[in-house]
Amino acid sequence: MVFSQLESLNCKVVYEDKVLLVLAKPPHLAVIPERFNRKAPNLFTLLNSFYSRIYVVHRIDKETSGVLVFAKTMDAHVTLSKAFEHREVEKQYYALVHGVPRESEGTICAPLRERRGKVTIQSKGKESITYYRVLEQFNRFSLVEVSPHTGRLHQIRVHLASLGHPILCDTLYGHEGKFFLSSLKQNYRGKENEKPLLERTALHAYSLTVVHPQVNERMTFEAPLFKDMEAALNVLRKYG
Repeated sequence: MVFSQLESLNCKVVYEDKVLLVLAKPPHLAVIPERFNRKAPNLFTLLNSFYSRIYVVHRIDKETSGVLVFAKTMDAHVTLSKAFEHREVEKQYYALVHGVPRESEGTICAPLRERRGKVTIQSKGKESITYYRVLEQFNRFSLVEVSPHTGRLHQIRVHLASLGHPILCDTLYGHEGKFFLSSLKQNYRGKENEKPLLERTALHAYSLTVVHPQVNERMTFEAPLFKDMEAALNVLRKYG
């Protein structure tokens, strides 16, 4: 039953065994119940209706798509939580950003502080480190691979914005909330009825590497880009 419900939400199972459940989360689906909309669909509530107990190990933003790991036992939860806390987990993201960074790769070290759901760079904030590498360049946009060394709220979004290259469709730290073909293609006809190619923060968690809490072996889980980011990237390759 739960798998049919996951499929209806465009959420796919990447891997499962006795202690781990790894999903490819679609955009626009929350990991845990939302503060102001407790009845909105979320993975934690859905999974707990099927499994005897499920444990949230880490989270990604509602609009962010990609790899997400849950624990199915308390022991696995404790082990994985310590791995995340001690920065022993490798995470890679893809982000579509405005502009082209001056340096093709680099490290962003900027302490972050959260207040009322928004994060800012402040000298007294928590240590935050992000590595980035430009994978593809277009006229006014770039595809960037991002590896956060720390795991702060909105870290990637704030750090990329601090470079002057906010993520596409990030209304909180960037600009417009939708990305249209007409913004790239000159003399585009039909703007009146045009549908956006992308209307969520263009951030995708494509790879996550952890040590399995039971067999003690390193395992890497990956999730391909979802259709909306794939479509936007293909258009950038053609017209960007």
